Amino acid sequence: MLALPRWSNTLVSLFKKHQTLEQCKQIQSIIVTSGLYSTQDNNTLFLTKLLQCVPFSQNQNTCLLLLFDTINTPNTRLLNKMIAACSHPHISLLCYAKLRQKGVQPDQHTFPLLLKTFSKSIAQNPFMIYAQIFKLGFDLDLFIGNALIPAFANSGFVESARQVFDESPFQDTVAWTALINGYVKNDCPGEALKCFVKMRLRDRSVDAVTVASILRAAALVGDADFGRWVHGFYVEAGRVQLDGYVFSALMDMYFKCGHCEDACKVFNELPHRDVVCWTVLVAGYVQSNKFQDALRAFWDMLSDNVAPNDFTLSSVLSACAQMGALDQGRLVHQYIECNKINMNVTLG
Repeated sequence: MLALPRWSNTLVSLFKKHQTLEQCKQIQSIIVTSGLYSTQDNNTLFLTKLLQCVPFSQNQNTCLLLLFDTINTPNTRLLNKMIAACSHPHISLLCYAKLRQKGVQPDQHTFPLLLKTFSKSIAQNPFMIYAQIFKLGFDLDLFIGNALIPAFANSGFVESARQVFDESPFQDTVAWTALINGYVKNDCPGEALKCFVKMRLRDRSVDAVTVASILRAAALVGDADFGRWVHGFYVEAGRVQLDGYVFSALMDMYFKCGHCEDACKVFNELPHRDVVCWTVLVAGYVQSNKFQDALRAFWDMLSDNVAPNDFTLSSVLSACAQMGALDQGRLVHQYIECNKINMNVTLG
C-alpha cells in the first residue's frame, strides 16, 4: 500500500486538534478546491482517514458531497465511512446511490449504517433501503434485521417493524428490545408490555436498555405496580447494569404514576446526577403540581454545578408561571441571557 503524502497527514492532523466549526469548514474548502489528492493513486485511503476525524454536522453535508465528487477509485470501506459521516437519511442515501452507480458493492456493515440514520430521524421512509437489502440477499443477516426494526418503528411503520421481527430467525435481546422501544415510541405501551411478557416467557436475557424501555411503557399506561416490580426484580436485585437512562426512566415512571416520594428516593440514590436526571426531577415536580419543589430543585442543580438544558429551563419557567413567581422567572431569564443559551421556540 502506498504511503500517504506529507500534506495529507498535515491536513488530517489539523482536524484532530479540535478546530472550531468555522475552521473545519475552511480546511475542508482547501481540500475540495485544491484538488491536491484527486490525482493521487491513494486518494481513497486519504479520504477514509479524513472521514474518521472530520465532524460532519448536518450543515456540512454539502461539503461531504463535494468530497465525494473528487473520488476516483471508491471502495466499500470508503462507502461505509461516508454513510457513517452523514447526519441525514437523504444525504446518506445519495452517497449510497452515487457509489452504487460507480460499481461499489455494499457489505453487511453498509445497511446498518444506512438504517441508523433512519432510526434517528422521524417521518422517513426506509422501504427503499429494505428493497435493496432483499435484492442483494442481506435480509437474513442478524445485524441488518436488528437495524431494520428501529428504522421502521421510528419512521412510524410499527407493523412493518413487527413483521421484520416475526420473520427473523434470531429474535435475540436486541431485536426484542428494539420492538418494545418501537411500540413505546409509537404510543402503543400496552403492546410493549405484552412483548416484554413474551420475551420473559421465551427466557430471553434482559439488559438495561430493555428495562429503561419497559419502564417508559409502564409510565405511559400508569401501571405503578408493574413498574415497581421491574424496579425490584431487575434494578434493586442487580440483574441489570445501572446507568443514567435506567434511573431516569425509573424517576419518570414514578412521577407519571403519581408516586413523587419514590421518584425522589431514586434520585437521592443516584451515584452521579447529570443534566438528564436533574431535568427529569424538575419536570416531574411540575407534572405533579409541586412547583415550589421544582424551583428548589432547579437552584440545587445550579449549586451542584450542573448546567441546565432547554428542557430544564422550559420546565422551571412553567413552574414560575403556574406560581405567578415573576421575580423567580426573571432570575431564570437573566441566567439564560448571561449564559447565552440559544432561545428555541419552546423556551422562547
